[in-house]
Amino acid sequence: MSLMAAAMCGVDAPETDQPLGIKSRDKLRELLKNGKVEFYAIEQDRYGRTIAELAVTTGDPKEIFVNEKMVSLGMAYHYAKYSGNCPNKAAIEAAEEVARTGRFGVWRTAGAVKPWDYRKTQN
Repeated sequence: MSLMAAAMCGVDAPETDQPLGIKSRDKLRELLKNGKVEFYAIEQDRYGRTIAELAVTTGDPKEIFVNEKMVSLGMAYHYAKYSGNCPNKAAIEAAEEVARTGRFGVWRTAGAVKPWDYRKTQN
């Protein structure tokens, strides 16, 4: 399965034409290229995409939970509306608190438009 036909459970990143959109995309690519990607399918959304949690193993005993990492770096938001079935929802919520209080990434700019609100203005 192509990762293009998938979405990360409980996570929504800026669109590429939003501030930090390209940087977020590039950070995700960087995380995924540095090890073996583990793909844990959760469900399918209404668009037919597989909703999943992703982890990367690099040979180090510690696995990187990609959904959480992207949010903790401020490269994505916790998408609370669609995180109910995420097995690691609490980790994503905690990661957003870290990013928000540290003013990382998307939390650096007061009043930044969340991607789900941005998409509503583009239709």
